[in-house]
Amino acid sequence: MDGDGFFIVKSDQQSYTRDGSFSLADIPPGDYVLHAIGERAPGVPPEFGSEYITVGEQDAPPLTIRTTPGAMLEGRFVAERRATLPLGAQVLHASPVDGDRSPPDGRGPEGLAVHDDGRFYLTGLYGPMRLTYPAPSGWYLKAVTIGGVDVTDRTFDFGFTEETFSDAEVVLSNAGARLTGSVTDAARRRATEFVVLAFSTNRANWYTGSRHLMRAVTGENGSFDADGLPPGEYFVAAIEELPRGDWQSPDALDLLVQRAERVTVTEGQERTMTLALIRR
Repeated sequence: MDGDGFFIVKSDQQSYTRDGSFSLADIPPGDYVLHAIGERAPGVPPEFGSEYITVGEQDAPPLTIRTTPGAMLEGRFVAERRATLPLGAQVLHASPVDGDRSPPDGRGPEGLAVHDDGRFYLTGLYGPMRLTYPAPSGWYLKAVTIGGVDVTDRTFDFGFTEETFSDAEVVLSNAGARLTGSVTDAARRRATEFVVLAFSTNRANWYTGSRHLMRAVTGENGSFDADGLPPGEYFVAAIEELPRGDWQSPDALDLLVQRAERVTVTEGQERTMTLALIRR
């Protein structure tokens, strides 16, 4: 295995040395992908590498896993309308699209450094990734560009070498749409405990961290308030509890489509709705 540092390869029966060599025993025949992840150090991204291997009845030939610190993204956060937002406190996350070739947890906030003026850099990026932003209340991610290329809601390929991608811009807006209202049960009584989910009618936007997925819990007097939605068309559903597992998964959202309401919102628009409670 190339690359400096100390690496651990996980297995029930494993051995490794500080020169980077390793061995894995009692691996059943099959196709595998091996990940090599270096030790973490302050200010230094851990090196990462992966290789595919096919294991047969006989011992596999020696394998070399070449590691790199990955790519770095440089850019800035921008708040529209000169609004007051602590830019130095913002967070950006890069989620891997190819779990075989990238660290499964992605990057950010680990590996992210943000200055008070909004300038940032994010390290340890590998292969195709999607940039997501956990917006504070009342805000939403309006656009992301890298070198002038729009990558909002899209993936960007950072490659697998040590490279710097500069001139990124993350535009934040407080002019998102807002959905408010109440929920009634089967007896047309006002419900007091529920969760409202608003999710895009475009299934391509159903992924973890998507700006087009939002949840709102019960407010005062059984009301709900979902603020900071990008313009677009949404399904809106009120349920007693969140679906099992990740409520942002396509399978969980698919269960709600047939009984959800549809609504189209524009930038800065506020819509009031009365939803029927969906019991599971």
